[in-house]
Amino acid sequence: MDPATGQVLAMVGSRDYLSTKTDGNFNVVTQALRQPGSAIKPITYLAALRKGYTAATMVMDTPVTLPVIGQKDYSPQNYTGKFNGPMSIRNALGNSINTVAVKLWPTWGWKIC
Repeated sequence: MDPATGQVLAMVGSRDYLSTKTDGNFNVVTQALRQPGSAIKPITYLAALRKGYTAATMVMDTPVTLPVIGQKDYSPQNYTGKFNGPMSIRNALGNSINTVAVKLWPTWGWKIC
């Protein structure tokens, strides 16, 4: 991307976009119904830091379920399938903990659902 304009300058696609044998004719960027996942976590943590949280702020890594209008409720899991209890923001970011990031997401100033 061009940081000044936001223009997309290049995208990396599938191994062979024209292949029908490997499902290559699929643009993951524009066609996949996926969440941005871990790529958005640093932005979420930055928003929390700007709101006064610190790297040492403790947040509970426990189950969380959020209602989503018109869809099934969202209950994020960590990649280990386990919850760690109290964690500093520093450790949560370093370990890519999904539940803590979801709990900090409202610091962006947006309402969930």
